Amino acid sequence: MSLLRTSDKFFWHKYVDFYEAFFENKNFKTIAEIGIFKGNSIRWLLERFPSAYVYGADILPMQPEWPIDNRFSFTQLDQGNVVDLRKFLNQEKFDLIIEDGSHIPAHQALCLIEGIKVLSPNGMYILEDIHTSHPGYALRKSSIFSKISSKYKFKGNALTVLLAIEHYKKIGVDISFIEAEMIARDAIISAADILLLGKR
Repeated sequence: MSLLRTSDKFFWHKYVDFYEAFFENKNFKTIAEIGIFKGNSIRWLLERFPSAYVYGADILPMQPEWPIDNRFSFTQLDQGNVVDLRKFLNQEKFDLIIEDGSHIPAHQALCLIEGIKVLSPNGMYILEDIHTSHPGYALRKSSIFSKISSKYKFKGNALTVLLAIEHYKKIGVDISFIEAEMIARDAIISAADILLLGKR
């Protein structure tokens, strides 16, 4: 059985066919994945991109079921800690970053901003499970989400900011500081970071 089929990206979320449309003719050399779960996504990335080096990060310490490979290194970190996150991301200019960590909206936003800064030209950033940022998402009512996210009440997050940027691009409007400030109003992402996202 291909390692692909053991990853929840294949059997649960059905992301892989969608990704392959963007992966065609790509030969990523440096890949980061934040959030390792059972390690099967790392195995898939190592198989899918045989000349790549994969950097993995998770809040858990190294787990026995995770892969041991000379093209894989692991960093334990809390993705909500900006100092640790920057240290991890500044190891490389990454061709591919996959954020599949806590799914807490503030963490998704932080990883997006810090990840975009170290993405190589023509690199790809994948923010998995962004639907969990929607205020109606059932698990946002769970204790782990509510404890960390309650201080934000409902503010614009990575999902709403990316949708706003996409909207402006579709109608042919370049995002200036004026648009960035409008998007940033009541958001957890600053106008300066929105300008950065709009350019990247």
